[in-house]
Amino acid sequence: MRGRPLRLSLSLSRSLALAVALAALPSAALAHTGERALALLLPTEIWAPAGTAVVALTALLLAFVRGDRLARLAEGAALPVALPSAAGLGTGLSLLSAAILAGLCLMGWFGPRNPLVNLATLALWTGVIALLPAAQLAFGNLWGAINPWSGPLRLASRLHPRLSRPMLRLPERLGAWPAVASWLAIMSFALADRAPLDPARVASVMAGYWAAIFALGLVFGAPALRRIEGLGLWLSLFAALAPLRIEHGRPRLRLPGLGPAAAGRAGLVVGAGGFAVAALGAGSFDGFNETFVWLDFLGVNPLQFPGRSAVRTETMLGLYAAVALMAAIFVACTLAGLALAGLRPARGIARALEALALGLVPIVAGYHVAHYLPATLVETQYLLVALGDPLDRGWDLTGLDYGHAQVTTSFFNQYHTVRLIWLAQAGAVVAGHAAGIAVAHLAALRLADGDPRRAARSQFPLALFMVVYTLFGLWLLAAPTGA
Repeated sequence: MRGRPLRLSLSLSRSLALAVALAALPSAALAHTGERALALLLPTEIWAPAGTAVVALTALLLAFVRGDRLARLAEGAALPVALPSAAGLGTGLSLLSAAILAGLCLMGWFGPRNPLVNLATLALWTGVIALLPAAQLAFGNLWGAINPWSGPLRLASRLHPRLSRPMLRLPERLGAWPAVASWLAIMSFALADRAPLDPARVASVMAGYWAAIFALGLVFGAPALRRIEGLGLWLSLFAALAPLRIEHGRPRLRLPGLGPAAAGRAGLVVGAGGFAVAALGAGSFDGFNETFVWLDFLGVNPLQFPGRSAVRTETMLGLYAAVALMAAIFVACTLAGLALAGLRPARGIARALEALALGLVPIVAGYHVAHYLPATLVETQYLLVALGDPLDRGWDLTGLDYGHAQVTTSFFNQYHTVRLIWLAQAGAVVAGHAAGIAVAHLAALRLADGDPRRAARSQFPLALFMVVYTLFGLWLLAAPTGA
């Protein structure tokens, strides 16, 4: 009992130090600091172990759940409704998306320089990276219709019939590794570039990325982009967890979070498991690289952060090291589990690793939602303002009468709202791990030919890793940040 007041006093001291030292930062950064400072006062030393215990209990209970029942929940049920073909609509939406992208690039190059005003920056980081994954989680694969490549590629093939056939074939043995490379390029820009919010820089990167992917689509064919284009594959991970999916023209409802365990893998391409491993490593580093622990490791004073340029090389190396470490731990846990259960997968170790790696898909989604929730609460307001006044001329095109004066960060400065935000973040992390354990358990049952005991033994090392990683994720939510 005597230790509790001391911890509270130390947390309060750290909070006050952060508030004073960073008082000169812009309002968005100050709001984020205030949220993290108040989070230090929350009883996370109780909540984090409790959330971890929920994940551990889930792993234990799944050992006693009949695999066929869990499989039925993952497969879901097809609704007795036939939907009309929407191929033409998809082409039109994709062409519209490409036109909007072109407009955003022009706005980035020639529009307002403030990233909180310019739609190019807000559309990318708030619209696509923060809000679109949430929409995919709720409604399924929207990106399949609105991506800016499928429509232009179809149009090009109609204008030039020779372009309707791929020039080269993307080797199957590459799996989704090209998408991993393109996704890590995006993450490198987000984490290590000196000015990833600068509108002109954002516009140039978006234009260059679109052109590169379009060229690859012409060379290898539009279907191959599912294994080449990292943003689309990353978004498909979220869509695979949605309760609704359209299959063969019919809507199918399933338990949210279990889609990757279905027989059709919820439409995920071969290699999506390996991509999920890389995405989880990169996403975890996205949060860890802001913590005092990482900055102290680099020898940087978190209260006197020298800027991104000073740690660019270290950030890049840290990102790739995090991905490599995640891959090594996952492979080690999986191989140890297979050996423990005496399993020799009939289709080979690589296929077993791919199947079990799909259990990381819900965890990727949970971490992303948790990490971006605080920033999204603020930046979505700026996005609404920019949609109504895209040229910063005082317009109100949306009719919402929502301007910069209405943007608020007050929920970061009140204990009860910070508590709700942190619990929502923690809930996303815990739910993601619980669903991930269920998906991996179903994959293990298939590898063990339905033997629940061997499946449970094979999952012990991986389940233990997921439990420990839950604790790491919950610690990350409350850790003080300085970058």
